[in-house]
Amino acid sequence: MAEGVAVQKPQGAQGLEQIRQWLAMLVKAFRLTRFELCSQVIEGEHATVHWRVDVHSRITGVIVPTELLDLIEVRGARIGSYTELFVPR
Repeated sequence: MAEGVAVQKPQGAQGLEQIRQWLAMLVKAFRLTRFELCSQVIEGEHATVHWRVDVHSRITGVIVPTELLDLIEVRGARIGSYTELFVPR
C-alpha cells in the first residue's frame, strides 16, 4: 500500500451496481481485524472518524497494521460525501 492513499470510487464506475461489484471485490480480497476506534467528531451534518485496524490480504496472506480517517457528510438523511484516507503504520 502506498502512503497517504485516498480510497475513491473506481474511475469509470457508474451506477450503483458497479460500485457494489467493486465493494464486493474489496470484501473478498481483504479482512479487517483488531479494530480500534481512536476518535470521532460529529458536528451537524459532518463526521470524522479516526481508527486503526490490521488489514489482512486474503490473496497474499500479508498483514498490514493501518491507520484510517473517514470524512463523512450527510445531506438529506443520506451520505452525500464519503472520503477515506489511510496509511500503513
